Amino acid sequence: MYSNQWLNLCRFYFAEYKKKGSDIIHPESDVYFIVDAPTDVELEVGHAAATIFDAGSKKSLGELAKTNTRFSVLNVCSVPLQETTNLDGKYKVLFDLLTPMVKEGYAQFGEHENEDVNKFEKAVLYDFKNRLMKAGCFNKPCKVVVYGEFAKTYFEKIDDVNMECEVLYVTSDSCDLKELNIE
Repeated sequence: MYSNQWLNLCRFYFAEYKKKGSDIIHPESDVYFIVDAPTDVELEVGHAAATIFDAGSKKSLGELAKTNTRFSVLNVCSVPLQETTNLDGKYKVLFDLLTPMVKEGYAQFGEHENEDVNKFEKAVLYDFKNRLMKAGCFNKPCKVVVYGEFAKTYFEKIDDVNMECEVLYVTSDSCDLKELNIE
C-alpha cells in the first residue's frame, strides 16, 4: 500500500474509533493510570478494564475511576491497536502492521523499516502527550502509574514537560491498589 493511502486510512480509523474507547479524567485526581490502548472488552463496557483493581471492592480500574474522582485513566493510544471482533474489514491492512508493533515492536519506537509505522507511532505519541497535558497531571504533585511495557515505552518518550509527579511502573499482569500503596 502506498504511504499516503495507509496514513489516510489511519486518519479515518482514528476518526471512527476515537470516541469509542475514551479516557476517564477528573481534574481533581491525584492518581493517574496510564494503560496501552482499548480492547474489545473496554470498547464494550466503555472504560478501561485493566487488571489493576481494588481487591476490597473487586472493581476494575475503569470501574474505580468512573466512581472515584481521585483516579483518572488514560490510554496511550485512544483507539484499539489490535484487531477487535467488530472491527470494520476495511481496516484489516492497518492491523497487519500494527499488531506486531503492539506485541513487541514498540521496543524499536521510531526505528522500524516501514516509515509509515514510525509516522504512526509519532502521531500516537503526540496525541498521548496532548491528552496528558490537558488532564493536568504534569503541573501538580500526583502519582502516575504506568501499566505495562508498551505504556512505559511511550511515557518515557515524552519530553519538554516539567513533571511534579511520582512515577510508578507496573509490569506484572495484575495488581491490587494496596500493592502500589494507593488506597
